[in-house]
Amino acid sequence: MKAESENNRYHNENLPSKEKPELLIDVLTLTGHPGTGKTAAIRSFSKHLAIPNTRVFQAGVEIRKLVRQDSGLEVLDFGLRDIETDKTVDYRMTEFMKNSTELGPVITEGRLAGWIAKGLVREAKQKRKRSLGVVSIFLEAEEEIRARRVLKRDGKKSPELTLEKVLSKIKSRADKDLQHWRKAYPELANIDPLDPKLVDINGQNIYDLVINTDHLRVNQVVGEIYSFLIEKGFVETEKAEGNEVLPTQGQIYPDA
Repeated sequence: MKAESENNRYHNENLPSKEKPELLIDVLTLTGHPGTGKTAAIRSFSKHLAIPNTRVFQAGVEIRKLVRQDSGLEVLDFGLRDIETDKTVDYRMTEFMKNSTELGPVITEGRLAGWIAKGLVREAKQKRKRSLGVVSIFLEAEEEIRARRVLKRDGKKSPELTLEKVLSKIKSRADKDLQHWRKAYPELANIDPLDPKLVDINGQNIYDLVINTDHLRVNQVVGEIYSFLIEKGFVETEKAEGNEVLPTQGQIYPDA
């Protein structure tokens, strides 16, 4: 229940959708390492576009739910989760994306979200079926900046944390996650899905937009995403006119 209430704090399903711009794609994915600001950005973006919780999928939240459901425990170290947990959440994410044709445009946040979404597009084209309209966004930041954000987020609950410890955990988790993914998905044997320059077997970029969040505020990142979508024609421009989601001020990531 905690994960669900946490989501509800950041999404206002009562916002009048008729006054908000609408996405003209099926799936928007947000990917990046811990501390890049994925969670803060997705909460802010979905709120600005009045996208309800039912159309937002956050892999981290789903992992916590699954572990709590299976063991009654909280996830204290994501690096200790088993491969089956990852595969279950990835399956749910995949089905969630597929259902976007019925739900309406959806947003998925997770470190394999972009890779999975572009895989669905490629698979549909191979089968000559209608493919999903997907935009994949990658957030990146310097390792120490990411560590400082994580320390700021987790430091109050874990006062024993130091910057050095957080840096070590970030590096360890990155290594463990890559091992997890390569065991779960043989096609990742020689690639890193968190490489912002990653291309698929056809030489197409996995990520359509890469944003460095080192010195950006949450709303600035949302503004960059929004501007990109407008530029590409992925937002209903009539409703986008005058919609102010491009502020230059806002708080630096509190829980990036």
